[in-house]
Amino acid sequence: MQGRGETEIEPRTHIRPRAGVEGHFNVLRGWIGGEIDSAGTKVVGDFVNNYLEDRPSEYGVLTLFDPRNGAPKAIVDATGITDMRTGAVTAIGAKYLSNKNLKF
Repeated sequence: MQGRGETEIEPRTHIRPRAGVEGHFNVLRGWIGGEIDSAGTKVVGDFVNNYLEDRPSEYGVLTLFDPRNGAPKAIVDATGITDMRTGAVTAIGAKYLSNKNLKF
């Protein structure tokens, strides 16, 4: 899809909402065409000290929109999606970047 020009992914931005707080928000946005044909944003709050209040360190929200008219298509809790993506990217990186001749 990307090779056919059916995607647009912009660089993520970071928002630090308050001085003295160990945390920030990542804002990701993009568009994918084809059968999916959706524009979307994902906002993830990453607050490392949340464990002190028995809270997850990350919360996320994913919003999807119809790119033809801007109508909302979905609002999804993205906390689990973010966790799965992080694990998947780590596994893929380990598979392709590891030393294949390493012996234990």
